[in-house]
Amino acid sequence: MSATTQATDQRTIARPIRLRDDYELLRLLLIGCGGNGSHLAEAVARVGRLLKDQGRDVELTFFDPDHVDAGNIPRQNFAEAEIGVNKAQLLALRYSAKWGIPINAVPDYFDRTNSTHSSLTVLIGCVDNGEARNDISQSLPGSHQSAPNVWWLDLGNGFDTGQVILGSAQELSELQSAFRLSSVCTATPAPGLLHPELLRAAKTAHRQPQSPREPPQGCAQMALIHAQMPLVNQMTAAIGAAMLTRLLVTQDLQYWASYFDLSTGKQVSYATSPQAIEDALVNQG
Repeated sequence: MSATTQATDQRTIARPIRLRDDYELLRLLLIGCGGNGSHLAEAVARVGRLLKDQGRDVELTFFDPDHVDAGNIPRQNFAEAEIGVNKAQLLALRYSAKWGIPINAVPDYFDRTNSTHSSLTVLIGCVDNGEARNDISQSLPGSHQSAPNVWWLDLGNGFDTGQVILGSAQELSELQSAFRLSSVCTATPAPGLLHPELLRAAKTAHRQPQSPREPPQGCAQMALIHAQMPLVNQMTAAIGAAMLTRLLVTQDLQYWASYFDLSTGKQVSYATSPQAIEDALVNQG
């Protein structure tokens, strides 16, 4: 095999994402407990329980200022008897009882003062507007020389399409050392770097591949006019749950961005390889 061929192969081989391990506390922050968040909440609790069973110190916190209303019932993971209860407090109580772990609930919006860089933190964003995503984005610490200690897992959806993106790098320069260890990947593009429009849009559905029918509203507005396919939130949450579990529990996650279209059954994911990251930045930019 020639040196050129070997170099090409190295650019296309996916490596597992490896988080830094020099931390005392892992913090999982579920930001938004509505359409996607209400379906993902149990997976976050399950991951927390599995990690505690491994002897790791984990802290879970759910954020959402909203209360369950009748319009949420067909699409979000709530019951008629729960109408009027704060979403974050309700889900925290439900899954704390089921999985036997403490879950903090903040019945308010997340802001970057809720994040800390003294621990390893995964910000799990289930929000539908640019302002909320900006608060998450600004919680990433920026330029770093070693593996980052804050990651952002962003879930979003349109009419019958969705995306899940896991990233840490706000700038292209932060990706230069992502593969300095040939066997693992230590950084991937943050959702805001891959899709800058996510940070600009105020309650606007973000661009999805192969989705020309997508109406120009955010998730909440689309739900009100019944313009969202009922299963799109479950699909988005399922992908997010799989990525979170592989990232933290089995530690073998080898893709960092995934897109789906329920109208065609198509799903496209980008691997954790230098070539795939470059392709994603070119194709989605």
